[in-house]
This record gives sequence, C-alpha cells and structure tokens, in this order.
Amino acid sequence: MNTKSQYQDSSRLKSRIQIHKLYSINKYGWQKWVFDHLKFPAKSRILEIGCGNGILWRENHKQIKNEIELYLSDISIGMIQDCKINLRDLKETFLFTVCDARNIPFKNNIFNSVIANHMLFHTDDLDKTLSEIKRIIKPDGYLYAATNGKNHMKELNELTQFFFPDFKTGEVTKSFTLENGKDKLRKYFSNIEIHYYKDYLVINKAKPLVDYILSTVDEVDRSIEVEITNYIQGKIYSEGVIKISKESGMFEAF
Repeated sequence: MNTKSQYQDSSRLKSRIQIHKLYSINKYGWQKWVFDHLKFPAKSRILEIGCGNGILWRENHKQIKNEIELYLSDISIGMIQDCKINLRDLKETFLFTVCDARNIPFKNNIFNSVIANHMLFHTDDLDKTLSEIKRIIKPDGYLYAATNGKNHMKELNELTQFFFPDFKTGEVTKSFTLENGKDKLRKYFSNIEIHYYKDYLVINKAKPLVDYILSTVDEVDRSIEVEITNYIQGKIYSEGVIKISKESGMFEAF
C-alpha cells in the first residue's frame, strides 16, 4: 500500500469509515468514544495531526466548547480540502494547515493537547514525529494517540491478501500498535494510560466489504472486483454473515 496515493483525498477513507458505521456491534461509535476521552481545559489550544476529513469534529461538534482553539493538520492537501468542506457549516472556527508531522510548523509548548487518531503508524519516522509532538505540547499537556492491535480486522486482512498476495497483512500499523505503543511513547512521556474500545463487525452484504478491500490497494481492474464480489456473496450465502474482529484503543500520554 502506498500511503501517499492512498490519502490524496478522503475517498478511500470514506469506504473504510462506512463499513464501521454500518456493521459495528458497538453502536456508541468510535469518534464519540475518542472525543469522550479528551480533556479540554478552559481556553485550550488543540492540534489534531492527520485530521483526515474532520470526522472527529463533524460527529462531536455539539460538544465543542466555544473558547477552544482548534487547529487541524494533515500532510495531504486533498484531505485538508475535504476537511474544510466537511466542516464548513459548523459554527466553530477551525484553523487548517498542511504539514508533515515530522516537522510541525508551530512554536514550542503552545498546545494543551495533541490528537493523533489512527495516524502515528503512517509516519515514516515515528521517533521524529513523537519528538515534534512533545516539543509543541505544554509541560502539563496531553497526547491522545489512537491505534489498533496486531490482530485488528485480521479476517479482512487475510481476505484481502487472498486476492492480492502482495498485500502485507498488518504492515501498515505495526510501527505503532496497542502492543508496542506504550514502549514507543515512554521515551517522551512519563505517564501513559491506555483505553480499549470493544467492538467487532457483523457483515451481511458484499458491497461495503468489497469497497473496503478495494480501498486498500492502489490499482484494480473490473474483473477482480467482480471476482471478489462473487466470492464474498457466496461466503455470506453459505455462512449467513461474515464476522470481523477488531482491536482498537487509545493511549493517553502526559
């Protein structure tokens, strides 16, 4: 998977978010769960790195306090453009910036919190990124870093690899997981807590699953899409549903 091509805009991301919205057993919702864990003191300055299409704020805008300064950043211009569109009708003021998390264009010690929602495993240099995050956070500030476990959606990864043998199962997230994340963070933060989100998928229609699989590969043709669809439809017909395990959570570091 080529990360740069995958995130030129939010089109592929939408396919991945959609399957969770449609088929997750935990109906509380991931974005709401993440937001509920964020600590926002009065007059906070908050930065989200890797903001994507801004779904965290779209789904929780009614809980945003007016005195909070919100900065949203992403390495992709396309993502930032989609984020602006997605949030343009909200009353809150968002400040957008295109930047690489390995070189964050802000002064030292200015943010009360930094949010990295399923983002840190995408960086090419995790140590440099964490060093930058630590630099811009105030001494009493927080990092909220969401990620997955090593077996997250393993059934779907195996299914993808069945059709695309070059797909590296788990390769995308292995640099920062629920299992190794605490050790990675300990170099920069003294206190680290972890919160787990319990959930799994029960899928009874082929198309959202096909869309998800195709969103993870860079180039596909129509014939393979038909082949995948027929295979999954047959699997659902014989088994009733397809169950996909999930392992997600968030580190709170300070």
